[in-house]
Amino acid sequence: LPALSFEGGDRMYAEATKRFAPVFARFLPPDRAPRGAEWSTRVLLASLHTVRAPFAMTDEAAARELVRRHVIPAFPPVPAPE
Repeated sequence: LPALSFEGGDRMYAEATKRFAPVFARFLPPDRAPRGAEWSTRVLLASLHTVRAPFAMTDEAAARELVRRHVIPAFPPVPAPE
């Protein structure tokens, strides 16, 4: 697991941020999209890292609940500039 630890983990998170930030840019301000991508990657890996994953990623309802519970609250709405 060297790719997920220490420097390898940093590189993996940087790559995930680069690849997924454009997806989050549809929903977050441009300066927050990279953090959304990284945070979501961390949440996903944490939920899959356990010896016994709490749910199957093929369970759409469970995956949506993971996002509702752990991803969306990390990014409260930003007030629109006046």
